[in-house]
Amino acid sequence: MVEKTTDLFDKLNSVQGTRELNNYIKSLSDDRITPTFAGYISYMVEERGLTRSEVISSSLIERTYGYQIMNGVKNAGRDKIIALCLAAHLTLEEIQRALEIAKEGILYPRDPRDSMIIFAVNNGYSVRKLNSLLTESGSDILN
Repeated sequence: MVEKTTDLFDKLNSVQGTRELNNYIKSLSDDRITPTFAGYISYMVEERGLTRSEVISSSLIERTYGYQIMNGVKNAGRDKIIALCLAAHLTLEEIQRALEIAKEGILYPRDPRDSMIIFAVNNGYSVRKLNSLLTESGSDILN
């Protein structure tokens, strides 16, 4: 069974020495599968009853490259991750999780561009509509 992150923090904070730390780390490898962005987005697309082709088309990512990302052949950058997540209708929390899994920076509300992305996610914007908002404000579109 996979433990909640808060439970893991509690365990880690109670570790007293290197022996306990090594045991803690070993317990992670015993029952933990490291998620990938490709696995996460594929799962979320399926959960939403969407197809990969619908999501890739809506993300405005070139078709072949989109499939390579979703198959785990290519690693997506932050903007591509956001575009795919937005096209898959993920919530803000789910997008933040996707960015964490991909080891990309999460959306930060003090950053003006990220604030616009957060606004777009919370208001159900498409990638095309978000890019229009970003263009109007002089920000870079999702590339």
